[in-house]
Amino acid sequence: MHYRSLALYFDIRKDSLYCDDRDSEKRNNCIKLLSIVLEFLLKWMSPILVFTCEEIYQIIKKPEFEKSIFLYSFKKFPSEWINNDIEKKWIFLKKLRSEVNNSIEQKRNEKMIGSSLEANVHIFLNKKHIANLEKIDLAELFLCSEGTLNDRGIQFEKTNDSQNIIDDLKILITKSKGTKCSHCWKILTSKCKRVNCGII
Repeated sequence: MHYRSLALYFDIRKDSLYCDDRDSEKRNNCIKLLSIVLEFLLKWMSPILVFTCEEIYQIIKKPEFEKSIFLYSFKKFPSEWINNDIEKKWIFLKKLRSEVNNSIEQKRNEKMIGSSLEANVHIFLNKKHIANLEKIDLAELFLCSEGTLNDRGIQFEKTNDSQNIIDDLKILITKSKGTKCSHCWKILTSKCKRVNCGII
């Protein structure tokens, strides 16, 4: 996994780790993936960080593991993990996120918002790109309080479309309204989907 992709994954999944219910399927899947990544990293780094990697290995060691990380074989990526369609989808999502981040940063510079969680992000996309956003939580991807896609009720301002990497992309950033959740810090008009949402 490329380090930038891993950094992106950490960025958009940390709220799930910190805020989701302990039995949440999303949170448990995230922990499983991070465990796999950790196993790879420990083995790769063990020739350099000998004692540190061994100490961590002993902490996470499962019954089926070898006694020492230095007896543990290098893992191979299963061929079924290679999916070109998903790779193309995430290349697009990273481009989209970059464009949205630029718009959020502009609003921060204008002092309209502080953090990205004070923003609601509304985007308009050409229909040919819609499939890339299937099952994607826009608020999670953009680290904002709310995200909408092709909402007919949104009046998009004049944008610098010619400078956008993605054709026909329009972005509108508005200031979030409502109550700040004491748990996830999102500003919402009603309780979120989380069982432990801090909005009463």
